[in-house]
Amino acid sequence: MTNNYFGVPAHNPSRLIQITCLTLLLLVYLHPYYGIRHDAALYLGQALLKLDPNNFSKDLFFAYGSQASFTIFPPLIAQLLVHFDASSVFMTLTAVGLLLFLAASASLLVKIFPAPQWYWGLLSLLILPSGYGGYGVFSYAEPFFTGRSIAEPLVLFSAAAYFSHRRWLASVLWLLAALLHPLQAIPLLLIWWCHQVYEDRRWLHLLWLPLVILTVAALGFSPVPNLTARYDAEWLAWIREPNKHVFLTSWETKNWANLTADVFLVSMLLLLSTGVLKAFSRAVLWATLVGFVVSLLLVDIFHFVLPTGLQLWRVQWVLHWLAMAGVPLLIYQQFQQGGFRSVRFWLLIGIIVMGSASPASGAAQLVVWLLIPLYLKWHWIAARIGAGFQRLMLVVIPVALGVLLIKHGFFVYGQVQKADGLREVIRPEFAILAYPLVAGALVGAGLYLYQRSARWRMALTALLIPALVVAAVQWDRRSQWTRYIELARYNPRLFGVELEPGAQVYWAGELVAPWLILHRPSYFNGSQAAGMLFNRGNAKETILREKNLSILEFQQNICELMNGVDKNSGSCQLDMNAVAAICKNAVGKLDYLVLNNKLNINPLGSWAIKGGLKGDTPITYNLYTCKDFH
Repeated sequence: MTNNYFGVPAHNPSRLIQITCLTLLLLVYLHPYYGIRHDAALYLGQALLKLDPNNFSKDLFFAYGSQASFTIFPPLIAQLLVHFDASSVFMTLTAVGLLLFLAASASLLVKIFPAPQWYWGLLSLLILPSGYGGYGVFSYAEPFFTGRSIAEPLVLFSAAAYFSHRRWLASVLWLLAALLHPLQAIPLLLIWWCHQVYEDRRWLHLLWLPLVILTVAALGFSPVPNLTARYDAEWLAWIREPNKHVFLTSWETKNWANLTADVFLVSMLLLLSTGVLKAFSRAVLWATLVGFVVSLLLVDIFHFVLPTGLQLWRVQWVLHWLAMAGVPLLIYQQFQQGGFRSVRFWLLIGIIVMGSASPASGAAQLVVWLLIPLYLKWHWIAARIGAGFQRLMLVVIPVALGVLLIKHGFFVYGQVQKADGLREVIRPEFAILAYPLVAGALVGAGLYLYQRSARWRMALTALLIPALVVAAVQWDRRSQWTRYIELARYNPRLFGVELEPGAQVYWAGELVAPWLILHRPSYFNGSQAAGMLFNRGNAKETILREKNLSILEFQQNICELMNGVDKNSGSCQLDMNAVAAICKNAVGKLDYLVLNNKLNINPLGSWAIKGGLKGDTPITYNLYTCKDFH
């Protein structure tokens, strides 16, 4: 009879409820919701474009074409926005996406991991950092809603079906994932192909296909527009800095250390496992090699546009998912070989902790390049050093991990001080408990105590459900201002005047506000630069608008400091000549400016509210029209 991790029959209903509650507690507590942010704002904009193309087609993000043509996601969200407000749609679908990720991860883990290690792997996925790639831009199970939120679970469900020999179901699920977010689905295609090549070398003949397509394209019969297009020097210069994460040669050293740790952990799974886990690990490692080598050649060396947009290095999301899921199994196997007195056990713990993408780790992540060789060669090293040095290693590594934890504590303290103690910005207890060393130790200790006696089982069970309720109540961490924007309905006369359809608005520091509140296109926000990779016109216009606004944004930063010192949001005025120059340089593409600092002329209209992080700060937004500066 199969036992679960609590040492009881897996079909026991009460135990199933308990392990489900524990899993949901970690999911909800460690993945709080902060609103429509990051790429979620861009997906919102794509949906608004579908609903009202006449109004939003001039927006910088859409004026030169957008990524929306490669996904069915925007029209689906647009239909929901017809019936529900954006706040409800995105928050609900974020929760749905996280639950689907949990279910999809469990379905694949059950297929590839020997029983009962799959559950440990599921908890590990929730506890350990989920970031991958360069500069911490992406992670799986993101706490905001995008096409990735649904595509990633579909990819995992597809992989589970594939390794259950249900190939038709796997294909359908993969196709759905590709329709929602092709960049997240393509990695599974690479993994499938690598697995098939290992089973049957004839699958290598598929390599002829891209060569044939490129040859046909070179002859002028390209099946895909701009298939062989390359970045010219000017375009490349425009995109390289704001899109560093897509160029492997621009990655930070610590990003490569994270990748090295992932490769090492999955390689250990390959060496120590059998059956489906071995096959999956092998395929993921080969797919990672293919994805990164092709990206390096076609993107960083030859500067092709299409491969840059495909971002084949994103195969790391599956690699990282497998590495984090495999951590408990690797720790358990290493513990069996020597327990806490084994140097290799602590070396493995060090690789896992220091190799993870934690913002407070900093240069410590680079230590993995020392720890991995030590781990692999430790038996050889141990035979040539004294027992005293080995005992020293047993002290040094745990102490180093403790120092990292203390460093994280100072990092959290610094963030609290920076935020003036506002819990709307940072909750110190969450930041400490969410740290992998702390969360992992607490969960491990809890499960250990659970198995010790009935008294502990009763005590832990009594704490579990209230903790889940508290975490669920606190899951929504949006600030008052964020809630206001997301709940806003179109108000054409917010400033006392109705803006003409299609009028472009620069709203300082905001992207969602002009879209949702004014229902008008945004002149410029840094997030709109996401289209620079795909269209030269977008890249050129983005650089022009960013340069045009640079003086105004500098003055706004100065005013923000002065207002903070004077405790008065209206104590600083912006330079009239700078704003006039911006309107002139915009050559008719900028119609209105919404500023929370005054100019030396009467605004077209004003909007006084209470906002800020606590929702109690008086803010007056002033609407100015470029017509007044002509």
